[in-house]
Amino acid sequence: MGAKLQFTAVVQDDRGGTVPDAEIHWESSAPVTLQIVYDGADYVTPVQPIFDANGVSCHGRNGGPNLAAAASYANLVNVRANGSALQRVQPSDPGNSDLYVKITGLCPGPLCSGGRMPAGLPPLPAAVIQVIHDWIAGGASR
Repeated sequence: MGAKLQFTAVVQDDRGGTVPDAEIHWESSAPVTLQIVYDGADYVTPVQPIFDANGVSCHGRNGGPNLAAAASYANLVNVRANGSALQRVQPSDPGNSDLYVKITGLCPGPLCSGGRMPAGLPPLPAAVIQVIHDWIAGGASR
C-alpha cells in the first residue's frame, strides 16, 4: 500500500493575516495537484482599506455612516440608508445596495438620494468598484 499524503494549509492574505474559514485538510494516496484561488471578497481585506482611503475623512465626521474600521461593518450591512428605499448594503444584491449605487454614480435615482460617492473626489477606479461589488454579491461577509 502506498504512502498517504496528509497536509493542512492555512490561507494567508497579502498582509500575512490568516483568512477566516480557509483552513484546508487533505489526505490522499494518489498524486494530487491543487490550485487554490482566493477571490478576496471578504471585508477586512480588501474592503475596509477602500473606506480608509476614500470614506473615513467625511463619514462619521460630516454625517453619513461612520466608516472607521471599528464601526463600518455594523453601520453598513442590513442597515437602511438615510433618504433611500435601500439598505446601505443588501448582502448578495449590489444593485439594491445604496453603497454600490452611489459609488457607481447611479444616484440620485428612483431608489436613492444624494450624489455619487466619494463626494467631491474623482470616481473610484473600476477595479475598486468591482471589489465592493464582489464583496456584496458574495454575501457581504465579515
